[in-house]
Amino acid sequence: MIFYQFIEHKLQELNDIIEEVNGPTPWVGPVVIIPKPSGDIRLCIDMRKANKTIERECHPIPTVDDILHNLNGRTTFTKLDLKYGFHQIELNEKSRNITTFLTHQSLYRYKRLSFSVNSAPELNQHVIQQIVAGC
Repeated sequence: MIFYQFIEHKLQELNDIIEEVNGPTPWVGPVVIIPKPSGDIRLCIDMRKANKTIERECHPIPTVDDILHNLNGRTTFTKLDLKYGFHQIELNEKSRNITTFLTHQSLYRYKRLSFSVNSAPELNQHVIQQIVAGC
C-alpha cells in the first residue's frame, strides 16, 4: 500500500470525527504521519503554533498517589475503555478552525477533540470527573 492510501484509509476511519473545510481558514497545520508497529499509521497534526494561542483550562490531573488514596477502603471497582476518549468531546463550531490540517486530498478540521490540542488532557479529565462524580 502506498503512503497516500494509508492517509486516505485513516481519513475514512475519522469520517465522523473530522469534516472537510470549504473556503478560507485562518489556521492550517501540517500533517505528520507516525508509523505504528502494527503497520498502521497515526495521523498527527503539528499544532505547535496554534497551541500557543489556546487558552488552557487549568484542571489538575490526579497523580497515582491521589487515585490510590481515594481508592483506600473501596470494595467495588469497574473498568472504562477510554481509547477514543478525546474523540467523544465535541468541539464548539468556533473552535474547530484551529484544528484545520492539509492532506493531499483537501483541507479538513476536527469536529471532536484531537490529542494534538495541548489542552486536551485537562479537558478530557474534567469531563471524565463530571461523568463519574458521585459514583
